[in-house]
Amino acid sequence: MAAAATAGKATRLTANGAPGSFPEPRFLWGIILSMNFVEGHEKLTEVFGRWPSFHDAEVLSFGFERVTTGFSVVTTIFVFESSNELTAEGHFRRIRETRATFRFHDCEDVTCAEFNHQNVISGLEITRDEVSNPRHPILVVFRPIYGLHGTLRCCRIELVSAIPA
Repeated sequence: MAAAATAGKATRLTANGAPGSFPEPRFLWGIILSMNFVEGHEKLTEVFGRWPSFHDAEVLSFGFERVTTGFSVVTTIFVFESSNELTAEGHFRRIRETRATFRFHDCEDVTCAEFNHQNVISGLEITRDEVSNPRHPILVVFRPIYGLHGTLRCCRIELVSAIPA
């Protein structure tokens, strides 16, 4: 669950931003305070019918762009949903496969480690806390399964594209 600041105190919120309620299990690993502050969020919600969990998603790229105010981080994530149907190999069949490209604007405190040939995450955690860091209130955490693990702080998030894979 995410934490948000209210009158100088942290409040626990769910994926849909409701205080005190609990998200569906699929959101436990894909925490987001509110997808509404991700500019262009509807590009993914139109594909999935909701904000995806990012469980077992793969980070395909993680790069930096210099801008006049500092730098941005641009990352492309292969995100999908699994059906209950099994493949011939015994894996759950993937549906709604999409390449989502995010731009995290005006970043600081970026950590990125162990990026390699496969970078599977258990979730993309996005929280907002304007009290402890008003200049860079958004904290993004790439929760690792294998490969990349990292964090960053930014001013805003833009979903640049969501392209069916």
